Amino acid sequence: MQINGSSMVIQYQDKKYILTNFHVVQPMVDIYVEDLKTGSVYSSRVIGRDPWLDLALLTLPQELEHLAEASLVDAVVGEIVFAIGFPYGVRNVSYGIITSKELVSSTFLLSQAPLNPGNSGGPLLNAKQEVVGINTAYRPDANLYSFSIPSSYVRRILPQLVEGGTIRHAYPKLVVGDFRDLLPRNFADMGIPYPLKKPGVVVLGFRDEAASQQGIEIGDLILSIDGVRTETVEQYVQQLLFSYKSGQRAKFLLFRGLEEVTVDVKLSLLTIEQQ
Repeated sequence: MQINGSSMVIQYQDKKYILTNFHVVQPMVDIYVEDLKTGSVYSSRVIGRDPWLDLALLTLPQELEHLAEASLVDAVVGEIVFAIGFPYGVRNVSYGIITSKELVSSTFLLSQAPLNPGNSGGPLLNAKQEVVGINTAYRPDANLYSFSIPSSYVRRILPQLVEGGTIRHAYPKLVVGDFRDLLPRNFADMGIPYPLKKPGVVVLGFRDEAASQQGIEIGDLILSIDGVRTETVEQYVQQLLFSYKSGQRAKFLLFRGLEEVTVDVKLSLLTIEQQ
């Protein structure tokens, strides 16, 4: 099956859909799905879209209901993965390993499975042929580093995609990092006691002036958001992306110096430029 690139079939409750990258279908007026076995072409339409996560959910033509749906599972750092797609209209499989699940201020898996134009929207599979991510992008200056949307994010966003429309995420405009990646001198520079016994996400900076005026300071450790623990960047991102809408407020429990501080934070609309 092909949609001017790559795609996959997934199931939500008792119905099947096509999942692909938003940028693949966004410029199209009419969308057609090709059955690569028979060469038959069928029309489809976009149901839901998430421009920030670069996902689009499409109808599955009735003639293709027999296609098996993908199993979405979590990735494991170090496991071998296979990227499947149709770069330049040719069926292609590349492989590599998952090198990271927690990029700073990012929502992507990082792997060494090479991607080419046309791989976007295709599945990133583990050795059991389970989908751990959706291929999204690669770095032209380092083609051994490829980015994929984690399956865990897809599972969280799927109900909203099925409901339809465009999903608009809310997010505080902070630059954050995992406390485990900091060196002892980094803690000293930011006034954080070392060794640290309260794992959390470290505030490293602000994306605009408004973000710096909400009571959060550089060097703060975000321990929880509305009572939900945020020990890693991955937990922090997942809690915010899928639990709030733009304009809502959330209580951040911070560790500052030698004490805990609670700050009421207004969440802003997350734009594509802030990826």
